[in-house]
Amino acid sequence: MLQALINFFKHSATTGSYFPAAHDNSTGRGSVTLLFAHSANAVAIGSVIYLITQDAKSGCVAAISYSGLCMVLYLMRRLTNVKIDATDGELELSSGEDNEEAK
Repeated sequence: MLQALINFFKHSATTGSYFPAAHDNSTGRGSVTLLFAHSANAVAIGSVIYLITQDAKSGCVAAISYSGLCMVLYLMRRLTNVKIDATDGELELSSGEDNEEAK
């Protein structure tokens, strides 16, 4: 067993270790970061399902909260500029789509 670990570390040090990656459509290549995001999403969904089976009321609240958070994060992906003014209570959001329409 120890020799197998030594051989693995020697191979990793000379050749390198390759991790599986999820396909990213924007770059056309694999992305380990995207794989971690997919894995975290699967764990979160599994946790919500487990919570629903244990306590229906808190599981329902968790499912609705998770869906709302996913929607907010999905809509935030296009934002390029966020300005928050705490003294006046103003919030300014802008995306690059306004500039593209002007052209």
